[in-house]
Amino acid sequence: MSRDGSNKATIAAFLAQQARSFEISLLRARKQEKIPDHRLENRETDGGRKEAQFPVVRQAMADGGRKEAQFPVVRQAMEKDIMIKDFNVSEKGHGSYWLLGILRWVMVLIFVSFGIQKFTPQSADGIALYISNSPFVSWLSIFGIRGEAYLLGIIELATAALLAAGAFIPILSALGSLMGLGTFAITWSFFFSTPGVVKWSVSTDPIAWNLTGEFLYKDVVLLCVCIVLFLASLPKKVIPLRSN
Repeated sequence: MSRDGSNKATIAAFLAQQARSFEISLLRARKQEKIPDHRLENRETDGGRKEAQFPVVRQAMADGGRKEAQFPVVRQAMEKDIMIKDFNVSEKGHGSYWLLGILRWVMVLIFVSFGIQKFTPQSADGIALYISNSPFVSWLSIFGIRGEAYLLGIIELATAALLAAGAFIPILSALGSLMGLGTFAITWSFFFSTPGVVKWSVSTDPIAWNLTGEFLYKDVVLLCVCIVLFLASLPKKVIPLRSN
């Protein structure tokens, strides 16, 4: 067994030496005759041994090449995964961040209440005027008075569910806050788009609004709450506001 091992080692050393000599010859010929690079693809590595000389090494190098070719896709997936993990539960932070939890659960209560109301005939009839005059959601009229109310109710209940789940899952905290932001941005726009809600005039009372106007205008506060929750949920590399 030792004599066989010695023979194999001698043969391997001889082959390595011949491969080295052949490589040097190719390099010299390339300098003199400008041989194309593809003739020198199998270059020596690890102390003068050639990859093509050993099938196992050659296979490993080929596998490595395939992995390297796939690296951009893997890298993008890893970066995306890291980005998702960087989202924050808005109230989980140092200092006064925990107070945002109060705002979160108040918003959950509001969206649950508003969402349930949308399934009643009174609420459906009440919001029809605002929807039909809105430049953003007037298209909902294709579902009819009850249908548009049902759709809005489902969206509001889904927003409440996302906000509640966002207390435990960071990316849902951002998603629920973003949906709330969109909801109140649209409802606040009703103040300007609904006829008879506000009257603009050049007088001592330039802005006159009725009770409906007061009800709609307060949505700017709820809009700001959702903005705060949304920004506090984003990764620090996107919005560098957090101290942790």
